[in-house]
Amino acid sequence: MKIKEKVKTAYRRAEAKKQATEKQMRKGGKKVKFSRKKLVDEIMFEAKVLGRHMGSAMIIAEEVADEVEDWANKRAFITEEDITRVASKKLEKYDKDLAYIYKNRDTII
Repeated sequence: MKIKEKVKTAYRRAEAKKQATEKQMRKGGKKVKFSRKKLVDEIMFEAKVLGRHMGSAMIIAEEVADEVEDWANKRAFITEEDITRVASKKLEKYDKDLAYIYKNRDTII
């Protein structure tokens, strides 16, 4: 019975930590629903700005959108900043310049 009690206690602690993290994130950012089309459109726009070939940019955007969508489906709470961070990290595998521009698209470079 001690093992059962330890497991229950560990589970309760993990749930409490998860809830505390979500509360903290809610304070810092706005919860959003993942939009695959919006992500692809944003990546395509930045690729066009960089002068990348639209065919290859579309393939990259679709691959990144697949990976980010898989990531987002595993999370209960995501913010716009989370999506930007994860998408730019995934983009780095394909095109480092595009990832940098996408990550900093709302700032002056």
